[in-house]
Amino acid sequence: MTDRHIEPGATLIEESVELPVKWGWLLALGIAMIAFGITGLFFTFALTMASVIVFGALVLAAGLLQLWHGFAAGEESWGGRGLHLLVAVIYLIFSGLLLWDPLSGSLSLTLLLASFLLAIGVFRLYHAWQWQRRGWRWKLAAFTGLVNVALAGLIVVGWPATGLWVIGLFVAIEILFNGTLLTSLALTVRSEQHGA
Repeated sequence: MTDRHIEPGATLIEESVELPVKWGWLLALGIAMIAFGITGLFFTFALTMASVIVFGALVLAAGLLQLWHGFAAGEESWGGRGLHLLVAVIYLIFSGLLLWDPLSGSLSLTLLLASFLLAIGVFRLYHAWQWQRRGWRWKLAAFTGLVNVALAGLIVVGWPATGLWVIGLFVAIEILFNGTLLTSLALTVRSEQHGA
């Protein structure tokens, strides 16, 4: 039992969260990821091409596994087997196109990304409008929706040039953010251990 005073209505979430013990390795990983993210910001084209190639390889592996499963599983009476094999072939064709011409693949994936951002933005704006009508907090949803729509617009307006660097930029930013979070976590653990 704990002798800590808990306010009525408070939760014990912080009680169940365990921090890593070895903060040094976590700090080193965070700093390395920050360095990789910053480096990636200077090589967005190369990072975009590498991302498309890795994505193509993953889709190829998925297609081969699904094709193998369609023939090797012994499910000849399965009604969905034909569709299962068709999806595997589509995966293989798609991965072949990505791996054969990663540049065109990056252009296509960038448009797909812009479409996704636009759809999410419109969805968030719709919800913000609904929430505003009900008197709920709506400004953050509206703001993020507008940001998504603006990002989609910037990608489309700059296309096809944006197809050469947007994916790499997003990957680099994600690595940078992850490194920052890991570094922050490591420093939190360090201060907790030194304060205890």
